[in-house]
Amino acid sequence: MANPPPINFRFDNKADKAVEAAARRAGRAVTSVTKEVQANIRNLITAAIRDGIPPYDAARTIVPLIGLTPQAGQAVLKYRRELINAGLTLEKVNEKVDKYADEKLRERGEMIARTEIMDALNEGADKALEQAQDKGLLTDDATKEVILDPDACEECVAIASQGPVPVGDDFSEDGPPFHPQCRCTIAIATP
Repeated sequence: MANPPPINFRFDNKADKAVEAAARRAGRAVTSVTKEVQANIRNLITAAIRDGIPPYDAARTIVPLIGLTPQAGQAVLKYRRELINAGLTLEKVNEKVDKYADEKLRERGEMIARTEIMDALNEGADKALEQAQDKGLLTDDATKEVILDPDACEECVAIASQGPVPVGDDFSEDGPPFHPQCRCTIAIATP
């Protein structure tokens, strides 16, 4: 049996598609920040994908750009009241509250970095599938599916259970990621 002829095609770099997606989309889901902060996040996520900056390091860079969400701010104030009610000195209260607020900022930075990077990478994968279809490497009726993270939540499981969708279409929810911290991805559906 003769070997099939080689396919004379290569995907445009998936990372390039992810960088384009980050430049277009990153920061749009981040709430409780100004347009300037969204632009800074978009620039940082674009650089993280282009330059291979890991999410942890991107998160450390995001922290100075963001503030606490209203919910986290309320949690910090509640913690402060609890410490005061417990009889701690004002100096000790301020020390503990500052540390707690910094922890909340780090958590938010990590969530933003992880979610925005996953969004851009999934968008890049989606564009690569569309490119393959345009080049005739995938049939017009090719489908994609959600690949669940091992710790996927009920929301993601429900979306994935709806089955594959045509390449170029969205799932019932925009994504993945389907929510903050989501680590689900997409892939070409297998029969």
